[in-house]
Amino acid sequence: MKGAVIMDFICVLVGTNLLAFYLFKYEWLFCKKPFIIILFLNFLLLAVGYALQYYLIGNQKFVIALKMPFISQLLFISFVTIFRKVYKRDPKETFWSMDWNLIKDGLFNFVLWLACLILPALLVFEKII
Repeated sequence: MKGAVIMDFICVLVGTNLLAFYLFKYEWLFCKKPFIIILFLNFLLLAVGYALQYYLIGNQKFVIALKMPFISQLLFISFVTIFRKVYKRDPKETFWSMDWNLIKDGLFNFVLWLACLILPALLVFEKII
């Protein structure tokens, strides 16, 4: 029983890995090589999530959280592309900053956080994908 709870916690923790990168290694999401490595790892998590779900391994309510990082990263790509087209630059990380000049970036970060947490969770936990 204790091992199952730990596995559930790990699935949810790993399912939010993009947001952890966003908080602590923001620059990795804007460098090509680390970004592609993260995308590949998140694709592997997606495949593992589908495999565990197909073979009914683990708590099915939490195993499907492994699908979330790939969807979150696709949302991140979309949001950054839109931000670049509108403002002609990359968004700056504002989580650790109190600079009021970065209000556009802060709004971008807030919307991205909401989208990367809520939308994948709805899609995955409602079993739409």
